[in-house]
Amino acid sequence: MKFIKIRKKLILCFIGLGFYLNAHEHLTQNEQNENFVFNSISQEDKEDIEIIFTHLFKLEPFAYTVYFDKPMSFSEAIVDSAPLEKELSVIRIDECVRSLMQYYFPSKHLLKKYWKTLEKYQPYFNKEKYLLINRKFNGNEMIVIINKQIFKKTIQKHIATFKQVIGERFSAELLLEQIEEPNADIEKLLKNNHALLGILLGFGSHNSELFENREQLYRKRDLLNCVKDYKKILKIQKQIDDLWQILQVRNDYYDYTLVTRHQVGYACDRNHPESLQLEQKYEKQARRVDVILNEKEWIENIMLKLMQQ
Repeated sequence: MKFIKIRKKLILCFIGLGFYLNAHEHLTQNEQNENFVFNSISQEDKEDIEIIFTHLFKLEPFAYTVYFDKPMSFSEAIVDSAPLEKELSVIRIDECVRSLMQYYFPSKHLLKKYWKTLEKYQPYFNKEKYLLINRKFNGNEMIVIINKQIFKKTIQKHIATFKQVIGERFSAELLLEQIEEPNADIEKLLKNNHALLGILLGFGSHNSELFENREQLYRKRDLLNCVKDYKKILKIQKQIDDLWQILQVRNDYYDYTLVTRHQVGYACDRNHPESLQLEQKYEKQARRVDVILNEKEWIENIMLKLMQQ
């Protein structure tokens, strides 16, 4: 009898030791990640990451995806366009303002360099929780962040809508696998459907459906003959104009140049109950984002959040 009790105690000890070693190994990996990022990273890399993070988290809504329940965010940060230096060269502005604008809006060429720097540290990010990647969107190369858990929950909530557009075999896991493919085009994976995209961007199902309706009207109008079908075109245009009246921008200052607090900006039916709930939620989150992004170590905190097991 005593032997049995001793054996049970030994088994419990071994189990406890196993849990301890597993936890210690997990903690050690976290410590290695932290030490690697904050002790071994070069000053040049730190500066590059600060600039790309400033763009993604202070001028784009990436913080809402990392810290809250916005399933996905994307940025056109590395899409080629007219260089800011060229635009600023024809405007008479104070040099201090010019410097600030160039800091917050560096050239696309430089942003690509800063993104490449950040990519070096992606192996340390927890890919079970987040995807921070560059993927195609409508043919353009975009920076995309996905909160996997929220992404899956959101799709499951609207699974009937996704299956209706993509097919009965559709699943959140399959979509994530496809997005992780290096040459994936997210818009094509979503069948160019604005309703599905809007839902995944956190804009609400009602607003997203209105966007898709408007897009379908544009497509239908563009297929008509402007001479033979002008009456039909006028009728469709009236429907488009009505939707433009309904879909109003939810806030008016989120994209101002020198405002570092980024609210989630989108057009919505502001009188719809879903839109009112979303506006209240994002306003509450915006106040918390203010605190997060104004902390002294905000960059390190985001890196740790992305690496967190």
